Amino acid sequence: MKEKCVEILDKIYRKLHPFFYHRSESGLYRYCMYGSYRHYQRYGARREGSREGLYLTAVPNRGAGIGHQMDGWMAGVFFAQSWGIGYAYSPFTNRKWDEYLGFGEGQVTARELLKEKKYRKVKLPYFDERNPAEVEEIENIVRSYAGEKVVFFLELDQFSGRQHELGDYLRERFMNASVRKKDVTFYDPAFFNIAVHVRRGDIMDSDGKIMEKYRQRWLSIDYYLAVLDILTDLLKKEKVRIYIFSQGKRENFKEFDKYENVSYCLDESEQETFGNLIKSDLLIMGKSSFSYDAALIQQGIRIYPDSFWGICPKSELWIRLSDSGRMNEEQKGRISEFVTGKRECLRGKE
Repeated sequence: MKEKCVEILDKIYRKLHPFFYHRSESGLYRYCMYGSYRHYQRYGARREGSREGLYLTAVPNRGAGIGHQMDGWMAGVFFAQSWGIGYAYSPFTNRKWDEYLGFGEGQVTARELLKEKKYRKVKLPYFDERNPAEVEEIENIVRSYAGEKVVFFLELDQFSGRQHELGDYLRERFMNASVRKKDVTFYDPAFFNIAVHVRRGDIMDSDGKIMEKYRQRWLSIDYYLAVLDILTDLLKKEKVRIYIFSQGKRENFKEFDKYENVSYCLDESEQETFGNLIKSDLLIMGKSSFSYDAALIQQGIRIYPDSFWGICPKSELWIRLSDSGRMNEEQKGRISEFVTGKRECLRGKE
């Protein structure tokens, strides 16, 4: 009964949240709704106090997909590092994903701090990371609690546009998790393995049409074919295998039949799909946080479309193409260099 009440209250909160926090024109009005802001107004920023007892956590949005939830988790890690305080782990809402990712392994948890070590829970106002004044205001709120034992909670869906800076941290957490021993890899190491993430299932309705609200996340089959045409020609002297990761019926992807050594990984578990996107030699990303988060961990070539909204690292291994899939000679050269025995050299430029 208690869990049901918590679930109902959570749904109500998520419905009301956009009205109160995102649609309010007055930043001051939003801030005054928080006890943490009123605390700062009363005590000021204790800049000289110790932050040793301060932690930050981000609770994943239980109504969102795993890519969305991971973006929230990374925002928590990023801001904790930026403000020089500890990060307290809050688990992902799907237990399978939480165990599979292994991000909480060996980490102090928000629950542990609040329940066992008698820390105080303090919610921070929603803020616009692109506005330096707002970021400074939030950090001042954090400073006002210096010397206390506090777990700060980020607002629902408080993201950071700088999660691309956490690639090394993300990779270390994922690769060193003990659960990696159970991973199933689809690839043959004797081949150069290309993973193609074609986002379909969650952005289409029951009639197979694109839902209007997800149109910006759609990439046509023509884009993928254009990229693969270039790659198969460029790598014609190499042993190449192509893996199509998506959802739907086999006949919906018949255009890919023209390529040799194509495997269709349709409706695989989300966890196996994510892990194999990461372990590919080259990843052709879809327009999704799922693809993006896998690419941040992956250490091969990542190809992404110009219309993708996320900020990608400036690296030799990240290749940005127009939505037509065209590739210039410099980009082709980078891929050739990676494939023909110089992979470790390019990986060093991450």
